[in-house]
Amino acid sequence: FAACNLMWTVSIAQRERPCMKTKMCGDGRSHAFSGDLDEAGNLGKALSQRSIQNEIIMVPFSMLPVNRMAMLQMLHTFEDLGLENTLLLAEDGKRCAVLAQSLAPAPGETRPPIMSADGCAWSSSVGALPVPLATKLWLTKWRAAARALRAGYNVLLLSTDTALNEDPYRVLLHPFWQQYTAWVPEVAPTGALHDPLRGAAGTG
Repeated sequence: FAACNLMWTVSIAQRERPCMKTKMCGDGRSHAFSGDLDEAGNLGKALSQRSIQNEIIMVPFSMLPVNRMAMLQMLHTFEDLGLENTLLLAEDGKRCAVLAQSLAPAPGETRPPIMSADGCAWSSSVGALPVPLATKLWLTKWRAAARALRAGYNVLLLSTDTALNEDPYRVLLHPFWQQYTAWVPEVAPTGALHDPLRGAAGTG
């Protein structure tokens, strides 16, 4: 992780960040959060501390070896784009702690914090269910997204294997799309993305 973190810092410093055009750059506008979304008041805290301009990106993740590289790439992408309005969703608090520990600077290392990884949450009620890990993450994601929408936030749901080539808010904040409050890339049975408009939730 340390080598990749150094590359992130160099990459960001060498060019203008895409978020400058959409005014969605974090630059310390988001604040750290870690907690159980089922505890009273925690969802409101998570949304107020992690969102920017009422926009929140939710990403479920696991720390399984097969998923770690995808997670690292996703965080790399957020940092490169300058986006910090993220809320990572885990199976439980232990996974959030493991993620934070794995991204912490090595002894004697000095580098900026990885702000896109500074928000991590879980649902204790979902975590207690006797269902597979993937099911727990999907339930946590949809419950958190639904509650955020009811609270008046706009939600972008992403998976760790999503590839973002530019700031998605260049499209999402365009006046034409203001009727939508949630965006979910739809996955075909083969795993390929298709017809993104079918994954958009309108306000009407």
